[in-house]
Amino acid sequence: SWVMPLAPSDWVIMEYACTDNNKDLDDGLLRPGTLDGSLRDGTAIGPPVNTFSGEWSMPQVKQSDLWIGGEWVAPSSGRYFDDLNPLDDSLYSRVAEATVEDMNAAIRVARTAFEANRHRLAREREVWMMRAAELVERDRQEYLDILVDEVGSPVFKAQFEVDYCVSALRAAAGVPRHIRGEVIPSDNPEVYSMAIRQPVGVVAAISPFNVPLLKVTKQGVMPIACGNAVVQ
Repeated sequence: SWVMPLAPSDWVIMEYACTDNNKDLDDGLLRPGTLDGSLRDGTAIGPPVNTFSGEWSMPQVKQSDLWIGGEWVAPSSGRYFDDLNPLDDSLYSRVAEATVEDMNAAIRVARTAFEANRHRLAREREVWMMRAAELVERDRQEYLDILVDEVGSPVFKAQFEVDYCVSALRAAAGVPRHIRGEVIPSDNPEVYSMAIRQPVGVVAAISPFNVPLLKVTKQGVMPIACGNAVVQ
């Protein structure tokens, strides 16, 4: 679970160090590689790779806590579940198992964020979205590595997700300046009728596993651009 921050300076993009021992072939498919430069089925693909002198050490398993109130928080239950690499079922990370108490804590923080965000100027929300797009572009390769290693995405699909994320953030940056009301014709000449668009509050969003970056972006950026808060 996470809550969008209250200020642009608090915006955090999750970054991970990734190790990728896969080989990207001309056919666009990822196959498990070995240190001697061949596939596990024996097919030669070039000179040896990743060879070095010294002691081999396994990459450190990542741990993902809950992002609540602008900081990483351990789950109240203390429990984590294993997130496996779909290529070989190796342990990729340990992910916090949130409880109802954790969810309620995130909602309370989101409610506070909403009360501030609903009154922010359009130009402030615009800056948030543009800055987020810049950060995703800066860390593009890291996002690609995560989508391939953790989700099992083909390379072209991962590229589409990251590009979509950047485009969606930039599109959302233009939304706050186009939120307008409407004057409604009245049958009574002494009555002036109008409609005013207002943010609704805290939005709950549940994302599927297969397109995580795309759905998180699609479900989150537009509500925030319109002055709401989001818990995912």
